[in-house]
Amino acid sequence: MHFFKPQYINQFKGEVMKKNMMINASRWMLMLSALLLSACSMRLVSEYDVRSLEQMEQIVQKIDFLYLQMENTPKAERAFTRFQNQYLEVMSELNVLHLRQQARESNEQTTKQVKIALDLWQQDLSSHRAKNTLSDFIIKRHRAQYMRLLNAMIQGEQFKQIDSTKV
Repeated sequence: MHFFKPQYINQFKGEVMKKNMMINASRWMLMLSALLLSACSMRLVSEYDVRSLEQMEQIVQKIDFLYLQMENTPKAERAFTRFQNQYLEVMSELNVLHLRQQARESNEQTTKQVKIALDLWQQDLSSHRAKNTLSDFIIKRHRAQYMRLLNAMIQGEQFKQIDSTKV
């Protein structure tokens, strides 16, 4: 005694086979998508740039030298005109570094850091020009400020070198 007629059993088998084929096709699509996505990595930070790192190191050296020179100059002889060329040289290098960072893909953080350094440098230049001298306290504070800021940029660039070896 059969509860199902043979024609319904064949129809049922056909529907089950169609569902199994759809499930298998979906699995293949999922595996293919996962494979493709794993092959395409998205970069959230720019790639390491040795020239940027060298520029940052050169700028930090010039800033350090300038403030050490000021610190070792008697306060009465710390006129802006005595250091004007060094200020302008550092500003020019910061401008070039800023342009370089803007041109790099996925480099917003470093670009912001360089812009902050450039803005601070312009403010400090203007302040020295207006007062025509700097106190020992201001010299030490500015020197430490730029060392921290540029050190953060340098470490960030060095991290990109480590990070790029993983990609």
